[in-house]
Amino acid sequence: MIQPMPVLRAPIDQRIRYACWAAVIIFGASLFTQLWRGDPPVAWPILWDVGLVALLTYGLYRKNRVAAVGLPAYFVAGALWQLFGLHRGAPLGTLIILGFFLWRGAAAVFEYHGEQRAHASGPHAA
Repeated sequence: MIQPMPVLRAPIDQRIRYACWAAVIIFGASLFTQLWRGDPPVAWPILWDVGLVALLTYGLYRKNRVAAVGLPAYFVAGALWQLFGLHRGAPLGTLIILGFFLWRGAAAVFEYHGEQRAHASGPHAA
C-alpha cells in the first residue's frame, strides 16, 4: 500500500524570520529607490513610516499578533494609497513577494501562540 507523502512545512521561527527579512529588504529597497530618483519628492518630516515599519517588523520578530496583522495591513494600505491617492500603478511585484512571506509569517505567529496555549493547557504532572 502506498503511503501519502507528509506535508513538509518550514519551522515556525524560520517562517517568521523570513517574513521579517522580506519586510526589511522590500521596504529598504523602496525607500532607497525613492531617495535615489526623488520621485515622489521626499519630505523628511513624513518619514515616520520608517519607524513604524521597524517597530512592526520587530513586533513580528518577537511573535506579536498585533504586529503580525498590522505589518501586512500597512503594506496593503501603502499600495492602495499609491494606486488611488498618488494615481500610480500598484507595486504588484512587491505585493506578491510580501504577500507570500508576510502571510506565512503572520500565520506562523498565530500557530506559535496556538501551540503555546496547547502546551499550557495540557496535562499537568502532579
